[in-house]
Amino acid sequence: MKENVTKFHREMKQRLNTECEKEIAEIVAEIRLKYSAKHVEADAAYNSKKMDLETNINRVILNRLLAKAFRCRGQDSRAEIMQQLPRLLVSPSVRIFHGQSL
Repeated sequence: MKENVTKFHREMKQRLNTECEKEIAEIVAEIRLKYSAKHVEADAAYNSKKMDLETNINRVILNRLLAKAFRCRGQDSRAEIMQQLPRLLVSPSVRIFHGQSL
């Protein structure tokens, strides 16, 4: 009789431990899923801000180029500025933003 009670007690504890580990694993999986979604949201916000910043940098570059063109009186200078446009669009400020060295 005593052996049966001891055996039943051991089996009960083992079953409780198994259920506990299963429940812990389920909760951990839920938490990981929750934070995975938060990482995706943070990455999307970062990429959006990065694109906005790149757009603003390009606007500044283009506006500087246009201002220089309006200040120039000679036709040759305007042609020279228009030839520089592709080079200015890939200016050092844009390369620095992308983490590239000069």
